[in-house]
Amino acid sequence: MANEYAPAAAAAPKNIGVVVVHGVGETELGYAVNSLAQALATHVPGYEMVPHSEIIRLKDEEAPGLEFGEGDAEKPDFRVVRRRVNRADNVKIILEELHWSDVTNLQPGRFNALLGMFRVIFESHHLVNAMLDRSKDLATGILRRLLLVAGWLMRGPLAALTISTSAICAVLLFGPLTGTIGAMPTGAKFLAVQIALFLAALVFLVLVARSRDVSWYDTAFWLAIVTALLIILEWVVPLPDFIQASRWTSWIEWHCFEKVKVHGGELYQSLQSAYPGSGELHQVQANACYVNGPYRVIAYGWRLWGALLLASIGILLFMWSNARSDTERAALAPAATSIGIVILQFMLWTIVVVTAIFPMLNRAEAVSDLLAAKGALMGIHADLTNPSIVKILQGPAIDLEWIGRFKFVYGAAAFTLVGFVAISALILMRRRWLAYRYDKDPENFAVRMPALLFNSWLIAWLMLALFAVITFIYFTNTPENELFDKVKSIMLLVAAGAALVSPTLLGERVSNGVHIARDLIDHYYDPQLETGRYFFPKVFGSKFRNPRRSRIQARLRAVVESLAKEGPFDAVVFAGHSQGSIVAYDFLNTGAPGLEGLGGGRPSLVTFGSPLGSFYREYFFEYAGLANSIAELRSRLSHWVNLYRVDDYIGGRVVSPPGVELENVAMSRGGHMGYWSEPQVAEAIDRVINRHLVRPDGPLAMPPGRVITAP
Repeated sequence: MANEYAPAAAAAPKNIGVVVVHGVGETELGYAVNSLAQALATHVPGYEMVPHSEIIRLKDEEAPGLEFGEGDAEKPDFRVVRRRVNRADNVKIILEELHWSDVTNLQPGRFNALLGMFRVIFESHHLVNAMLDRSKDLATGILRRLLLVAGWLMRGPLAALTISTSAICAVLLFGPLTGTIGAMPTGAKFLAVQIALFLAALVFLVLVARSRDVSWYDTAFWLAIVTALLIILEWVVPLPDFIQASRWTSWIEWHCFEKVKVHGGELYQSLQSAYPGSGELHQVQANACYVNGPYRVIAYGWRLWGALLLASIGILLFMWSNARSDTERAALAPAATSIGIVILQFMLWTIVVVTAIFPMLNRAEAVSDLLAAKGALMGIHADLTNPSIVKILQGPAIDLEWIGRFKFVYGAAAFTLVGFVAISALILMRRRWLAYRYDKDPENFAVRMPALLFNSWLIAWLMLALFAVITFIYFTNTPENELFDKVKSIMLLVAAGAALVSPTLLGERVSNGVHIARDLIDHYYDPQLETGRYFFPKVFGSKFRNPRRSRIQARLRAVVESLAKEGPFDAVVFAGHSQGSIVAYDFLNTGAPGLEGLGGGRPSLVTFGSPLGSFYREYFFEYAGLANSIAELRSRLSHWVNLYRVDDYIGGRVVSPPGVELENVAMSRGGHMGYWSEPQVAEAIDRVINRHLVRPDGPLAMPPGRVITAP
């Protein structure tokens, strides 16, 4: 591609500063700056790289903990990679990279993608908060509150109760039936397990507090609360006695104790005579039936969660019916997407938890079958001198009738995610086909590509799956229901297949999706949404509304100040990929502190694969007035070039108001990655540099920008 402006003949050296901000996926330290330097030297005539990089260490001014009166402590360092490129016409270019992916410790690789998925599960409610403006109208405010409560219920009390109950249930099901441990009273085993979990939760809370990383806070905090309450209750009134004697337990329909008594009777009296201690052992195991109570509470919690989501969908339908035009209906996309996010959060969490306890569920079903076998042995007056029969009779006597429901929800969650992936794959295939077909006309066809993230088909699938699951939970009273068993069998088969192929799904595309979700969450992470802020404000509070965003912006300010020491510069260019374009945009739009030290004129901005005009403008109310912001920012920029590929599922056009010059360049297919080594990106940066040299902007004048904060 020919340069729009020929390089200026320079009698004296010209200095150009380029601030590089990486985006999704390609987050290795130095990758972006070195790839861009290599692309300039390879694809643009006259450029030559200096053969080595420079590593600079700068202070991380807004690292966790420094806002809590620890400012006098030694600030940690973060590394910056600098690369120099010389041009044949005596133009010297210094590229300096802002590296920020370590803020959330999300690095490339399958294992890191898995850990990142956990973090997405526990923090996705921050996206809901960013999508729904509670000051907009009453319906939006109620919807926001319902979804936030549903997310908290899932990751807090329900998660804690599931962990505490499953732990004791696993001990009772897999623990030895004889010996010192086997003969321990059930209450003693219960106390030992709950005390161990309580101490583990306290240790984890300390680690969370030290790291200021509250991704896991709600689960750890509520695990400590739930286990403490169970310990107190067991200590004051033994739970089996309480359950069998209390009139408040009748509403939960406790049948386990009665079933065990039916399967006992004369058989266990005979067994006691032949094998002293067998009858007492059976009764001790039978007392473990009370674990049904917490499991039923969990199931009722699912019903409450489902009621909150169904109410949310009802509000969405109400808002839809009141919309007067297609434009107003399109504006409901953030509300629909928020509901989809909470549903997906529940499905992912269910798969993670139930996968961990799935062996216990299988064991529990086997134990239920053993109870039936005991009844059969009673009917045929089995030979009690047979050791094998005695072993069966002494097996665990727990009858967990809710195991089938747990397996059903697990299978339904896996089935939902398989469908989600399948629909995503179909959309991706269609995008590829359309990109291939219209590759020669990307400028006109890019706007017609179907969205991949926040797609209406994906949201509709999640809502349909939610309705099916909640219907079964509400209206299928027993696992013995014929339709229930058939559907459960199919779903468990799908879940087993998904479990086998899931490691292969954590490839590049899924990993990139996790990175994208993490970037969005980090941008909007707000400690005020975490319950830890209310209980331990000095530990989990923050002077920043969006501390992770503030930390990244502080790093960018430090990079700019570091680069200024190499100046003054005749021109300054900011280059950002994906989320990096948002980081650069926010920095320039909020006054660009420290930029005046670079010299030169007004800076230029080159973005590629940017979600600014697609996701941020369409889904996050903070950027709803983007047109005015672009006009304000563009007046303070020398040039703005935005590049995007026709099949990029993240990047797109940044539409500017009439009369505002913003160059959008549509590129041929290639997806969302690999922009840094693209010839067109290198040529765009070279073109911007030449414009500066041919048409200087004069003294730098950056008035205070519009501060973007969520209300």
